[in-house]
Amino acid sequence: MNHNISLIQFAVLTYHNKSSPAKITRLSNIALNGAIALLVSVIFTGNASYFGGIERSWMHVSDMLTMIILIAVLSARVAKSDAEWAPKNPLGDDMGLNCKTLLLLLLILTAIKVVVCTDFVDPMKMLADGSEMTDVANWMYKFTIVLILEVFLALLYAVLFDDDAGHELVVFTIMIMTAVSAGLIYSVQKYLSSWMGLNSNAIWIQVGILVLICIGAIGGGRRGSSHRPGYANVSN
Repeated sequence: MNHNISLIQFAVLTYHNKSSPAKITRLSNIALNGAIALLVSVIFTGNASYFGGIERSWMHVSDMLTMIILIAVLSARVAKSDAEWAPKNPLGDDMGLNCKTLLLLLLILTAIKVVVCTDFVDPMKMLADGSEMTDVANWMYKFTIVLILEVFLALLYAVLFDDDAGHELVVFTIMIMTAVSAGLIYSVQKYLSSWMGLNSNAIWIQVGILVLICIGAIGGGRRGSSHRPGYANVSN
């Protein structure tokens, strides 16, 4: 779920800023940190051919090469001597009922979630009674935390360096992918516990609330756009 959201967020941000070299440099710099985190995760996953490894040999080699190539490409972009760097947006400007405020709130919540899931949540709480946490499942849970960190990095770029239209695109992406992700786990809900409504229709109530908040932020941003010169919404 978090993998899809983080990947699509970075793809959307790259497409949106493709005509702005300065913003692409900033985005590449933040994505570089994310790629390094993923490479470290792959290293700790280990090759199943050796003691303690989990991932199949050819898959592990493929993941290692993919991450190394990605890091090389991003490093080359950031290290260019003539690279332009976009200035940081004033954090407190243009706050209100809009996408920037929502993204800032999600940024803070995502940072908290990384810490809480790492040190304060027992992954066994997510499993139905009688189910066991295997080594692979435990690894997947920890890897999911890394993917949450990737989402945090994408949100960090959007809040600090992107414009109003970029904020709206990210909020729209979050809204769509959250609904899609909830649908993807529908078939395995019987294996989940009642913790946070994972095995019931309560998850759809949570999704509905988030969708309404996103729609409200997009609508509020567009209504207030007349007071912010240069604003361009997604439809433009």
